[in-house]
Amino acid sequence: MSMKNQKMIYVVGTPDYTGALLVHKLVKAGHKVKASKKLLYRNDMDQGHSNVGPDCGAILIEVEDGFYDKEKIKKTILGCNFVIYLPQQFNHDSYKTDYDAFTTLVDIAQACGIERFIYVLRNSEYSELFIEYLKSRELDNLIVMVVDVSEIYGNASKQKLGIPVATFTQRGTVWQKMSLYASKQKKTRRLDMDNRLYANCGSDINDIYVDGLTELYLCLSGQPLKEIQKKTWPDIMTYRFLLDRFSFVFKLFKMLKKPYVPLRVKFFFQSIKRLFDVSCMLFLVHFWPEQAYRFSVRKLLPSKDMRYRLIDRPIIPFEVIESKTSDIPRMKEANIVLRGTSFKSEQLEELDSPIFLASFWEPVKTKKDVTYIVSDVKNAFRLAKLGCKVIYLETNLMDDNGCFFPDRGCCGKQLIEESTCRRIALVKKVFDPTKPSPGWAPTGGLSYIGVLYHFAEKINVYGWDFYLESSPDTMNYWQLLSNMYKLKLDLTRSRSHLEMATITFYYAYHLSKLPNVNIYGHMGQLGKHEKLIGKLERVLFNV
Repeated sequence: MSMKNQKMIYVVGTPDYTGALLVHKLVKAGHKVKASKKLLYRNDMDQGHSNVGPDCGAILIEVEDGFYDKEKIKKTILGCNFVIYLPQQFNHDSYKTDYDAFTTLVDIAQACGIERFIYVLRNSEYSELFIEYLKSRELDNLIVMVVDVSEIYGNASKQKLGIPVATFTQRGTVWQKMSLYASKQKKTRRLDMDNRLYANCGSDINDIYVDGLTELYLCLSGQPLKEIQKKTWPDIMTYRFLLDRFSFVFKLFKMLKKPYVPLRVKFFFQSIKRLFDVSCMLFLVHFWPEQAYRFSVRKLLPSKDMRYRLIDRPIIPFEVIESKTSDIPRMKEANIVLRGTSFKSEQLEELDSPIFLASFWEPVKTKKDVTYIVSDVKNAFRLAKLGCKVIYLETNLMDDNGCFFPDRGCCGKQLIEESTCRRIALVKKVFDPTKPSPGWAPTGGLSYIGVLYHFAEKINVYGWDFYLESSPDTMNYWQLLSNMYKLKLDLTRSRSHLEMATITFYYAYHLSKLPNVNIYGHMGQLGKHEKLIGKLERVLFNV
């Protein structure tokens, strides 16, 4: 976005999922945003709509909640171009106070030269009072837009919903109506959240309309008034929302508009080849495990020359580099929580400290004193800036001279120098380090458990499911073998899911046998699958 089109927008109102998503989209579109902390850092944002963080590349200003102090309102509004007032919950006892605060907000906005005031109308018996006040103002220097979302509440079955939009100017009122469309898959959008520890979204606007509404607010904030007042604008917006809501139609439209996309063709053939390699690896795991590595194109499974001998196999395939690790005291007992379906948010309150949340990308709403342990530098910076306790897990490789260096080209040195968070430096010992190897072994959540094992006499592990939807105890050999591979996760991520599962399943089985490790997730229920574990052992080690 050019500097000319960039706006400073003040978002005020109920801090629900809709507001948090709106702030995220405004910042992503390149606008400067002022909003309360509750709207900036919601705990319920999923991976597709992550919280607004310091790495967004746009200006984001945190302001205090509420708008009852005139001086604070004036200080906040100064410099803003637009104000977006999100739905408020009024009742018989409080509406008068809220009405007075609202009129004060409108008066100060007009006095400070706000160009556009977007008011989101809620289904309430007192809403008309607010609308009448907006109409009564001399709108010579303030454009007021009203979005009526009253119909949305309690209409979950509708797939098409009309949204009236009114524009108040000095020349009169222009009423327009467009349609929001919702497909069936949008109803389950939040059920796809990978982590159940996040708080409920708290918005009574139906999920299937949330994305469409935030896009509408974004358009009202960014488009010129002349465009919005055109007779064709509702039709254009309805057409746009139709494409956005139905992913199949949207993809078809893009393919027709640009039918030849080399990268997609390349991705298609790479996916076919990957599926062939995975099929061969699964076949060989059962019939000839020692040769399964041949179809791991990225060499993520050790060849015969790269493997440890079984008698030399390390119990924990990670070694801590003391010289690069922060001073972390040894604990008698530690609780590690990973992101899995077998662990629910209520259970977190039942655990005793210390509690380590492994590979969490967003803060979790809890009263417990928790520490986040992550392996991504940017995520470590962001969580630390939000006031969370963070341990950065730095994976190192060893060069020919025996010196260690980070395997991702960046290290946690700056984190330590700025005292942002603590660091644990480690070396993976899945491949024999004395033999030529690719250096990187996909271990996933295993690395967090393996490293903390060095700092605690006893470890309790929760939520370690490795994407299994049910317990291995309920599966036979063939079912578990087929569940080692997840097509969607593999093709859309690093194409290493089967190799990671091979390493994870094997070490999870052996960790669950240790007297000082208790695994309460699905990875702790592999006891009856000695046959499969034996085959995985032949994949990883020279027996």
